[in-house]
Amino acid sequence: IAVCLLCVLMRAEGGGREHLQRSNSLDLLADRFRRDVHAAVDVPEKIIDHEAAWDFPLAADGFSHYIRYEARSGYITRNEQTSGQPDRWDTYALPKGCSARIETETAADGRLVGLVITPKDALMAGGREVRIEAVLGRDHRFARRAEGSE
Repeated sequence: IAVCLLCVLMRAEGGGREHLQRSNSLDLLADRFRRDVHAAVDVPEKIIDHEAAWDFPLAADGFSHYIRYEARSGYITRNEQTSGQPDRWDTYALPKGCSARIETETAADGRLVGLVITPKDALMAGGREVRIEAVLGRDHRFARRAEGSE
């Protein structure tokens, strides 16, 4: 009985650890995504690779500095590039059985960009979408006002 109880506890602990890692990964992804959208100068009009990758330019020319988010099976990668050279590469684990997409809409204070994480069986299992939203270019709002007043 003691061996069986020990096996059950070890399995539960392993599942709990995995859930905690994925939750932490989702928290880091949300923070990074919001910062990137706030720093971006534009939102991708054209979705790349069948809605699996999105480029957010951080420089006015759109090419010298940008961030690419790519949705893969079970995770999202974030690739920051300057002048075509990768500067940083991060990977964020998604909850099991989830997919991701980017949505944009116009809000009162600017364009709203959302990263939506959806369980594949959302309708059948009562799963809920996770929406990470941010206002595009929020970091540049004072620069635009200063340029307009000159």
